[in-house]
Formats: sequence, C-alpha cells, structure tokens
Amino acid sequence: MFDIWMSSPREFPRFAEYSETANSSRGIVDTGPTFRAFFPMRMAENRSSLRGYKGPAEVTNSRVICTSPIVTDFRIKTMDHGGAIITGKVDWDEIPAPFDRIYTDKLPLNCTIPASGSATLGRTELSICMFQVSPGIALHSGIKYNSWVGTRAFLITNTTIPQQMFRVLHSNIPDPGEGSQYSDIMLGGFDRFPTNKMDRHSEIPWTRLRVTKSSYQMSLDMTLCWINMGSYSHNIEAFSAQDAPETSLLWDKAKKGYYTDGVISMLGAKNIRENPEHRGLMNLRENGEWRTTYGLYSSAEWPDEFPASSMFAYETLRTALDSINGIIQLPEKFQWSADANLHRAQSEIFRDILQDTRNPALALQALFTVLIEMIYYEWLPVFTVEDDCTILASLKVLGPVRWTGFIVVASNCVVHIVLFSIIAFIFYKRTSISLLGSFWSAASQVISPDTFKIVENASEMTDSEVLRALRRNDDHKRSVRVCYLADADRSEARYEANTVPDRPRRDKFYERSRRSYFSVSDTAELHHQIGRFHPH
Repeated sequence: MFDIWMSSPREFPRFAEYSETANSSRGIVDTGPTFRAFFPMRMAENRSSLRGYKGPAEVTNSRVICTSPIVTDFRIKTMDHGGAIITGKVDWDEIPAPFDRIYTDKLPLNCTIPASGSATLGRTELSICMFQVSPGIALHSGIKYNSWVGTRAFLITNTTIPQQMFRVLHSNIPDPGEGSQYSDIMLGGFDRFPTNKMDRHSEIPWTRLRVTKSSYQMSLDMTLCWINMGSYSHNIEAFSAQDAPETSLLWDKAKKGYYTDGVISMLGAKNIRENPEHRGLMNLRENGEWRTTYGLYSSAEWPDEFPASSMFAYETLRTALDSINGIIQLPEKFQWSADANLHRAQSEIFRDILQDTRNPALALQALFTVLIEMIYYEWLPVFTVEDDCTILASLKVLGPVRWTGFIVVASNCVVHIVLFSIIAFIFYKRTSISLLGSFWSAASQVISPDTFKIVENASEMTDSEVLRALRRNDDHKRSVRVCYLADADRSEARYEANTVPDRPRRDKFYERSRRSYFSVSDTAELHHQIGRFHPH
C-alpha cells in the first residue's frame, strides 16, 4: 500500500457532485450535505470527455461539521525535540440532525501539537488530531447502507507559540523582560490551565487559549470537526453539458510554492460554492438508488456490521490514520519540517483554504476528498466485480472552422478530381494499340528493326548499361513510339522519323486495343521474355 499521507495526485480526478444547503445553527460551521461519486475510469481523458454516466460508482458524503470544543482538565507538556502534548477532556454543544449522540461521555484528548523552533512570533503551526469515537456517536451520511459507520472526530489546532515560549505560560514564571532566565519546570511534567483561560465563540468554531506577557502574545486555537468517511458502491446517474480537463497543481516560482487556486475551486472549498459544472465537475442526480433518510437511533442497539466488501476506502483510510497515530502535521508554508507527515502539496491546499475562508470545515472536506480519491483509484485495478454501465462521451474531430479553410480544402479536392478526369479521358481516347496486361503483345511490339540491336544485346545488361549504350550512338535523343506499319502489317516500336500514320482498323481486336494502355510493368516482364527468345 502506498503512503497516502506523503503522496499527491498528479491530476485531481473529475467526479460528480450533489450538494444541499448547509445547516445554519448557532455555534457550528457546516459544509452541508455534499455527495460525491467517483467514476470507475482510470484514464483521465475518459473522465474529461464524459457527458453522461449511468452505472456503478463509489459514493461518499464529504460533509464536515465543526464546532467550538469545550475543553476541561486541559494540560500541556513540552517535548525535548519540539512541540508539545495536550491532554484533557473534550465536550461540545448540541449539534442538530443528522448528528446523533446517544452517550454523553466526553472525548479523551491526547494530541501532539507542533511549535516553531524559532523565536519569531506570529508564525502558525497546524496539526490535525483524530479522536477514537464511541459507537454511540454518529454523523449520518445519508447513503445506503449503514449510514452511521465511518464517523470520525478531528481536532484541528493552530499554534502561534514558539517552542521556548511554552515556558512562560504560567503566571508565576518571571516575565522575560525582567532579565530572568527561562525555567524548564514544564519539561517532564504537565501544566494545567483553568478553563477561564479558554475563550470560546470569539471566532466560531474556534476555542482559543490566549496568554499575554508584556510584548509577547501567544495563542492556541482549537476546533472540533466531525466527518463521515464511509463510502459505498451504488448505481448513479451523472450528467454534464461540457467537457472538462482535469485540474493539476502548478508550481509558482514567485512564491516558491504551489498555485492552488485551480484545485481549491474544483473542490468547492470557497465561502461561495459554484455550480459543479462551473468547477469542471459533473452533476450527480439524487435518487433512491443510493440516498436514504438519516434514521436516528434512540437506543444503544446498533445494526449489524457492514458487509466485508463495502467501505474499503474508509477501512484503508482508518488504517492509514493508525499508522501515524492519528496525528497529521502541517508545517508552515515554504518551510520544510522533519515532523511533517503530509505531502507539501496537500498541506498547502489545506493552509490556503483555511487562510482564505477561515473555515476549517471546508479545508478538512477538501483534504479527505483528495485522500479518498487517491485510495479509490489506487485500488481500482484490483476490483474484479463487473457490471453494466451507460456512458455518453464527446469525441473530438478536426474540421475547418472558417470559410478560408473550407475553400482551400474544397478547391484542392475539385482540382484533384478535374486533373484525374482529364488524364483518364486522354488515356482512353489516345490509347489505340497497346493492350494493358498483355505481355506477349508488348514483347512483340517492342521488337522492330529500329530496336532489334538494343533488344538483342540487352538480355544480360542492366538499365544503366543499356542507357550508356544508347548514349554512345545518340539514340537516346530520339523519340520512340509504338505505331502500326502498313508494310509489315503489324504494330511495333519505331523512331519518330520512321513512322507513318496508323492504318484505321475496324476489326474486333483493334476496337479492344484502343481502350488499353501501355503499362510500365509490361517492360519489366519484357526483359524476362526477350532473354528467353534471344540467348547469347
């Protein structure tokens, strides 16, 4: 299995999308139901020319809901190699349907957050930490079947605290401006902070820990996001009125980073989302083949597990999260970090979305859409299930687009037809003696008193040797034609000076010979025949 965290697609595959209005409840940021279907086509050109599709596809709801977390028993422990560990318990305000919460237990917080090794303030370090969610909590996807399976919670942290500044968070630590040395009291132990230092709803959906010491201002922003990473194979219908080349990441030399605007627009990660076709995607038609009601549960009795053949993308992604202990480090843009475990392209897309929109739900939605797509197309060749589908695709053909091009092409065709007709007419009218394909007739006509000496000596000579022999006698300057000789009562090859007008013939043989041509291939056969009649 490839490392999905340290990989990035060369081109971002085209998919179909159907979305609904986001929930506007107070205290949350919601992308709204966003159903996305991935086509079982590996070639980019096949997806780009797609106008209609009806058949099986992988469907997922990439909806993300973020809220300000309520953190209690909050503690920080710095680490020698950089960064810190935060612990505590996380709760949240009520989230409306389709979010379902049966148990009221708080989520245990144990995450690693990065911190810059530089003393430069204002530099941000991002990380994403995954929680282990109990079965009694679900964000229903609205996709058949088992729409509750695949729910995961993520804590996104935005740190603007340099590494050494962790040591002055306690109020009893001397201010750096007083000339005292930093204390390492936090190293090897956890420092607890009262909840009144947590500023919730200052900017939904973030919870901020802010500490100010003289000219130093440090903060740690946190938001709790929910997503259902489940995906299932269903029969879908998708349509589009236009082709759309797939988007790729371009390198910007000026800022020494990726130009992410095209990818962000395609993923719809903007505050105002455009129509799917305007973003180069296809429209996904909502139907009962894959859509289901949310069906919230009021007890702890959950349905049976999903089939083993389903949810492959979710299972693969869950395993990948376990491989990095559920921590995704996103280093600051333009800066390499040994702690980073996410491809730079993916990290820059996430950061650019967060910077432009201040919406962590859109950033997380874009990240996991790309990850699920990468997993899907990586595993697509190993699937052996066959099913019927109907595809409507465009086909590009070359043709004149202006009258100038049409006139040039048409004129060439007309001139070609006219010239061919004239040549065919001349051959038909002027050919009167030689018969096409008649080797014996051709051999007989070539042999004459004027050509006998040449024919007699040419049986073992090449064409070049015959030409040199003719040049010695200046015979190559004289024209030869096949004509009818009345004295000999036969047709034969003669020099122009020795010819007489053809005798008109009316017999059947003559009428047929007028419609024949003298073929160059006949002369090739002639050498063979003459060699047999005139051996040395």
